[in-house]
Amino acid sequence: MASAPAPNAPSVLTTVRSPHAATCSSVKRSVGVCAKMSTPEPMARSFSAKRFATRLTGRSARLKTLLLDQSFIAGVGNIYADEALWRARLHPLRAADTLTTIEVRRLHRAVRAVLRQAIANRVSSFADYVGADGEPGDNAEHLAVYQRTGQRCLRCGREVARIVVGQRSTHFCPRCQALPEPRRST
Repeated sequence: MASAPAPNAPSVLTTVRSPHAATCSSVKRSVGVCAKMSTPEPMARSFSAKRFATRLTGRSARLKTLLLDQSFIAGVGNIYADEALWRARLHPLRAADTLTTIEVRRLHRAVRAVLRQAIANRVSSFADYVGADGEPGDNAEHLAVYQRTGQRCLRCGREVARIVVGQRSTHFCPRCQALPEPRRST
């Protein structure tokens, strides 16, 4: 049976760093409600490209699947994964362990930039989301690939494609985000 929090215990949800993720950052362990999270937050200063590269090492999962995994990185949802992969010019089906150092840095920068844009534009609103002030978010107007199937890529003009990855709609540009040719064994 869980005990009630001590009167002076901090709130469990103390910080919101990305549009859809709350964190437990300074909760007294004696309360037993939440231990400090070990999942990196992409907007935290401690989330460097080097730390991101270390987390990617040895992971053969598809990039889209990995970005959606909240135990790998916090707060990156379906929309923001598609947008970050487009910005980084990486195919959603690409295996994480095939990225070069430059591609890892590009993806790191893209994830952070997409989340910063979403926060600045009050997140993406496609249905009935409204902020605390009752106003809808307007980030949807700034998206490059998400829900733009059949429309022209903003970078190259090719039609944006849609596939399903991990039971989630995935939008990408087949030209800008082409899968690299498989390496041939000799």
